[in-house]
Amino acid sequence: MTDEELRGIPRNEIAERGRYRCRLLVCHSSPCRIVGAEAVYEALVQTVRERRLDAVVEVSCIGCTAHCADGPLVKVCVPGRDDVIYELVTPELAIQILEKHVHGHDS
Repeated sequence: MTDEELRGIPRNEIAERGRYRCRLLVCHSSPCRIVGAEAVYEALVQTVRERRLDAVVEVSCIGCTAHCADGPLVKVCVPGRDDVIYELVTPELAIQILEKHVHGHDS
């Protein structure tokens, strides 16, 4: 990777932040995967797809968020608001998190 490509990573990340109404980032570090992060991720992807929210919601995997004992973790990023990290997330809770933040009931 060139220096210019490395410098472009933060710019690309900033551009992505504004593209979606909500970004749901599922930790995929080993500790989170062991306790069910893959099922959480799949539940979110499937729900976003079924509800046709692909244009306004991004579901993605991220690395460790330094809360390994409390996984699976989901980080929610909504433009103009502080990020929120949810701990001990189940597939059912993940869908509630999606509904809460996508429909603006996260105050």
